[in-house]
Amino acid sequence: MKFLGLDGCRGGWVGVLTDPAFAAPRAVGGNDLDALLVESGPEIVVIDIPIGLSANEHARCCDIAARRAMTGKGSSVFNTPVRGILAATDYATALEINRSMSGKGFSRQAWAIVP
Repeated sequence: MKFLGLDGCRGGWVGVLTDPAFAAPRAVGGNDLDALLVESGPEIVVIDIPIGLSANEHARCCDIAARRAMTGKGSSVFNTPVRGILAATDYATALEINRSMSGKGFSRQAWAIVP
């Protein structure tokens, strides 16, 4: 069974294709996600991008569970903004919207993946 772990980057997508034992991991990448998936042929794909934003809560249940599962590395799971920030055209406005809806801010890293 092949696994593909992906993350978005400035040029498109970068990832690691491997088997469950990490016997022969291989870096892959490209700007066309569909082509990357077809060419690499994984059975399971894990994408490091939040899918689905809360309407008014700052911490989603899946993010809380991920932090708990990542002993010692929980800070690498960053908070996602609320859905309302999608109407913003800049980070300052998005931050203001998020704080008014959830009472909390969110990182520039999270804002960078909005597009």
